[in-house]
Amino acid sequence: MSQGSRSDIVAYTDFLVLMDPTEVTIADGAVNGAVAFPFVLSAGGGEMGVTSILDEPGGVLQVESTGGDNEGPALVGPIVRPTDGPVALEARFKVDDFSLVNLFVGFIETVDIDDFDTAGDPYAFSGTTLTDNDVGQVVGAHYDADATVDDWRALLSQDGATNAAVTASTTTYNGHTADNGGIVAGANLTATVNDDAWQLVRVEVDPDGAARVYVGNSSNDPQGVGPILIAEFGTGAGPLSNVKLTPTDVLHPVVWMEERSGAARTIQYDYALVTASRDWSV
Repeated sequence: MSQGSRSDIVAYTDFLVLMDPTEVTIADGAVNGAVAFPFVLSAGGGEMGVTSILDEPGGVLQVESTGGDNEGPALVGPIVRPTDGPVALEARFKVDDFSLVNLFVGFIETVDIDDFDTAGDPYAFSGTTLTDNDVGQVVGAHYDADATVDDWRALLSQDGATNAAVTASTTTYNGHTADNGGIVAGANLTATVNDDAWQLVRVEVDPDGAARVYVGNSSNDPQGVGPILIAEFGTGAGPLSNVKLTPTDVLHPVVWMEERSGAARTIQYDYALVTASRDWSV
């Protein structure tokens, strides 16, 4: 942590900049650094349309893909490094149809910021098979409609190697059981992931590489208790206690969506927050 008066790093956007309902377009393989500053929006696989949602309060930004299979936008935050101090990403968003998308919310080491498409996706499911696409150090919440069981999953991997304790079907944490790869959220959320319902995901990484993944949404959380811890990596006891990231590597916070159907999909962002620390040098 820095010795200066601003050792903390905070990147927050409430999507209040673009208030004109006129659509802004992001070309395939391009980024827009204005509508979501200090984050950027990247269009992968096809041109994306960006508009403000004016019938909801607090600033809501909608990004729509153009209908090509495996296309979608990525919201990418500033680079952080866990060894300098704890890092966290929190995002609130909703998707029009969860049965037709692939999503990831968390930290990724390797990102092609100009064209975050299928090649940049850290994970993908096909039925019960999880594919780790080797984008370096990765931890976060993943949802893929191509999985046999649709649900949010907590995943952690290093350089394409998903730890066996994370993917084993016998792994459990806090009542959540792994299902063909990843710690499934639904075991305690006790509800399906509903379309057009707010999702709240928080991912934390400690200076030693330990990490936590929280997931909640408006349909699963009627009591308002907030997102639920679904996996804790690198601390405590049990099969996940030795699963950590390499904390000296830099990470990109990402909220990413890819359509699975060849039909246009929309994601609406309410807010995104990244917190981190600077290094110890003056």
